[in-house]
Amino acid sequence: MTCISYIIDPDGDVELLLKRPNSQQLIPCIPTDEHDEDTEDPMNEPTVARGVLDARYHVFDDLLFPSEAEDPSTTTPRWRFSALLNLIETPSTPKVTTPPEDEVRLRVSSRHLILASRCFRSSLDGPWSEVSTTSSFFGKPLRQVMAWDWDAVAFAIVLDIVHGRHGAVPRIVDLKLMAHIATIVDFYGFHEAVKIFSEVWYKNICIELKDEYSREALVWLSVSWVFPNQQPFDRATRAILKHMEGPQPSTDNLPIHRVLPKIDDK
Repeated sequence: MTCISYIIDPDGDVELLLKRPNSQQLIPCIPTDEHDEDTEDPMNEPTVARGVLDARYHVFDDLLFPSEAEDPSTTTPRWRFSALLNLIETPSTPKVTTPPEDEVRLRVSSRHLILASRCFRSSLDGPWSEVSTTSSFFGKPLRQVMAWDWDAVAFAIVLDIVHGRHGAVPRIVDLKLMAHIATIVDFYGFHEAVKIFSEVWYKNICIELKDEYSREALVWLSVSWVFPNQQPFDRATRAILKHMEGPQPSTDNLPIHRVLPKIDDK
C-alpha cells in the first residue's frame, strides 16, 4: 500500500482521505475499427506527464509506478488481484486477504472548503453536517472526510486553487487532466473558485476536435460544459449529433451524463 500525505494548509482542521486514487475510469470507450471495445483505453491510464507540473505534484509519482523493490516478474498487477482471487478461491483453499488500497491524506481548511463548495458546506457545517471520524495522522486530531477514486494530481490542483495556493498550479494542462479537474469541480461545486484558471487553461490548450464521434468529442463536451466555452461545446455537439449511432457508451463518470441524453434526443 502506498500512503501519501499532502499538506495544503499546515494549520488545517480537516483531513481529506482519498481512497483508491487514480482508479476512476473517466474516459468512455468508443468501439471503432481501430479501437476494440475490450481494449484498454490509454486515455484512462494515470500519468504525471500532463502539461507542465510543478515538482510539488510529483509526490504522487509513487501511485503510478511500482516500488523498485518489487520484482515485476513476480508481482501480480493490482488491477488483476481481485479477479485472480475469485478464480483461485474455492471451499478447499484458505481465504486470501486483499492487500490494503493506496490512499492520499490531504490536510485542508474547513473554512476554505465551506466557502467554495455547497457540498462541503452541508457535510462540514450546520445542523445537517455529517457524522465523521477523527484522524490523528498529522499529529493532532482532525476531522476526517472521505473521498474515492479521484485522480490524485487533479484533486490536489483543485484544492490548491480553493485554498489560494496558486504558485504551483499549472497554467498548461492537457485535455485528460482538464477532464479530471472538471469532474471534481462539478461534483463538489467548485466552479466559481476554479473559473479563472479554466480560462487560462483554455488559452494554452490546442482545441483539436475532428468531425467524428469520438472519445475526444465526449471529453470536450464534458470540459466545456463544466467550464463554459462555446466553441468546443458547439463543435463537440455537432460531431456527436452527426455521427453518433446505436447505443451510447456509459458516461456516468463524466459530468455530461445528464446532457448527453438530451443531445441524443435531438
